Formats: sequence, C-alpha cells, structure tokens
Amino acid sequence: MDNRNEALAAPLELDEILAELDRQEHKVPTTAILAARVRREEMIPLLIQALRNASARALAGDVPEGNLHWLALYLLAEFQAREALPAIIEALSLPGDLPYDLFVDALSEDLPAILADLAGDQLELIDGLIRDPAIDYVVRWSGAAAYKYLVRDGRITREQAVRRLDEHLASTFSEHNYEITTGLVCELNGLAPREAAGTIAEAFDRDLVEEGFFSREDIEESSHAGEARFAEELSRLRPSGIPDVIALMEGWSCFQPAPAQAPTPRSGLPRQLLDNDFDGDFEDDLEDDDVVGNAGPTERLGPGHDVGRNEPCPCGSGKKYKKCCGAQRS
Repeated sequence: MDNRNEALAAPLELDEILAELDRQEHKVPTTAILAARVRREEMIPLLIQALRNASARALAGDVPEGNLHWLALYLLAEFQAREALPAIIEALSLPGDLPYDLFVDALSEDLPAILADLAGDQLELIDGLIRDPAIDYVVRWSGAAAYKYLVRDGRITREQAVRRLDEHLASTFSEHNYEITTGLVCELNGLAPREAAGTIAEAFDRDLVEEGFFSREDIEESSHAGEARFAEELSRLRPSGIPDVIALMEGWSCFQPAPAQAPTPRSGLPRQLLDNDFDGDFEDDLEDDDVVGNAGPTERLGPGHDVGRNEPCPCGSGKKYKKCCGAQRS
C-alpha cells in the first residue's frame, strides 16, 4: 500500500472521486485514489457498479471512453474486494474483443494475479472462464495462470491445481483450439505435472500443442524435476493482487508527461516462454517477432490509452496493436 499520508488527500465527495477517476489525463489520479482509499467501504459498491455499467455499455456497442472502468478493476483488486469477482468475470466474458476494449493491458499483464487474489472459495468462477470456448484464449489462459499463484499462496495444493487444470486440458480437445490447449500445457508444466502426464501426451498426439514453445521432453523433465524445481518456479512469481495501484501505474508510459520511448514488443504469453526460441506462430494473434523477448524493461501503455486493437501500433512496428504491444505480458 502507498505509504503517503492519506490524511493529506483532498476531501472529495464520492461523485467527485468517480469523476476524477474517469478523467482522461496523462497523470495518475493520485488525489482521487487516495480519497478512494479513505472511503474504501463506500467506494467498493460504486466501483463494482461502474464495472457492470461499462460491461452493459460495451455489449450495447458503446464502449466507455473514460478511465473509470479499468481503474475500478485495479482499485477493487487493491482493496481485495472479493465481492467484485462476479462483476469482473462478467466483463471478462464479453464476446469478441470487448474485454480488450475495456481493459487492454490488464488482460495480459495483471489478470492472473488479480484473479488469484480475489478468488477466495469462488474457484468455480475462474474455472468457468477457462472452460468457455466463447471467451478469448488470452483471458482463458490468464485464468489458468492464476492457479500457480493459488498454490504459491497456500490456497490450494499443487495436486489440486494439477487435477483441475488436467480436467480443463482434456475438455479442450474437442475444440481443436491449440492456443488454449498450449496455454494449459504451459501452466501445467510449471506445476511438476506428473499426474497429468497421460492427458499432456494425448494433447501432443492430437497435434494440439505448439512445440515451438516446448517439447515432450521438456514436459517430462518438468514432471520429474521434483519439489526443488517446482519451488523455484513459484518463487519467481510476483505478489498476488495489486498491492499499490499508484506505485504500479506511476511507471506506465501513458501517465508520463512527455512521449515515452517506443515500447518493446512483447508476447501475449507467460514470461517463462519468452526465453525460449520459437519458430511457429499463433494464427491471427501472434507473429514470430512478437514472441521472443528482448533485453531491457518493457514500457506499458496502460489500459487508458485510446489505441484500438485493430489500429496500427503506436510503437511504429507497422503491425496492428493487438499483434504487437497490445499482446504484452510480463
């Protein structure tokens, strides 16, 4: 949590806080966030309603242009408002590109950690995201990625996570959707998945795994690496949730006073894959140059910018935004 003196926050009425959060400016709305923290309990239902309103408008073809809906996601995560999870799931389950239109970077950057922190005993809501073939595969993969955070945080056991993800993996075979099948194999790979060896082998046999990411031998090695390797994987995870919205967003290029350096294209895939060589691609969403990570920090545009998914990426790569910086994951 931000350690600034919250008592110094300017006194704002609830409607003023919401208006300041919705304002599109190139700076973090620190005063409004500090005021929201002071009135946390009153703000939570208003932020949940803001998410629901944004979902309804997006579904009606009128995506909100302000910042309130995506700041609501991050503030609800900071406030650890588990009662907000159904509204978040509702927004993530919107058809087509609508979740991207609402949240952009949040889907690939922060969603797994947010879902894990807010899940509580509502794992069936995360499971619903993973198994729904109508939902974009990045959202589904993020739901699967939440399981390693749940294991690391002691909320479920490794065996429970492997069992659930194994069931999800088997259910994807009828979809013939190798993006989500590859994603599930990837998430299992980080959990020493010896119990899921048969299902993983079947996924490879059905040619539903992009072997440019990893081979059968890689999976077998992970499965038999033992607790030390498994613990090492979990130790590299970031903290669950959003501990401090202000600190997180102050580094985003969309909140810098001057134009930021062009962001480094990154993949819409988990960080552990960025060190691997990759010679294939995902149709329509990923390209070869996007997948291999580049040295140096990634600058985040932030969900508040106004670049459409199908518009040219502002980094100058010549690609569509959704195929370049819009597919970032860290």
